[in-house]
This record gives sequence, C-alpha cells and structure tokens, in this order.
Amino acid sequence: MNQKEPRGNQDGAKIRKLREDAGLTVSQLAARVGVGGPTLSNIELGTRPASLGLLIRIARELEKPLDSLVRVAA
Repeated sequence: MNQKEPRGNQDGAKIRKLREDAGLTVSQLAARVGVGGPTLSNIELGTRPASLGLLIRIARELEKPLDSLVRVAA
C-alpha cells in the first residue's frame, strides 16, 4: 500500500496555507465560518474531516474556489 499522507492531511494543509496567506488566525477564520477554533485546527491537522458545507463557507470566506481547498480526484 502507498505510504502517502492521508487525504485529510493534504486538504488541511491547503486550508492552513490559504488561511495564513489571508493573514487570518485559526480563531479568526473559525469564528467567521461558524465553528470553534479547535474544530478548524483539527481539520487543518487532518484529524477531523470537514463537511462540504463547512468547506464551502471556508472557500467563500477566503474568496477562493472550492477546488483550491481540496484535492480533486482525476
């Protein structure tokens, strides 16, 4: 089996980078999208999956297309 990072870790890293590029803290983005800071932190760490609804809210808040937050399977 392939030893690559689990998908959640890759998606979380993308969210973290976009959040940092926007100059937001975890707490700031979490408040803007209606979740707790620990929830968003766990999503960024890849230990918790994000719902589609939450991904949409994050994308809107960061003014990015949804597919920039997640890896799209070919």
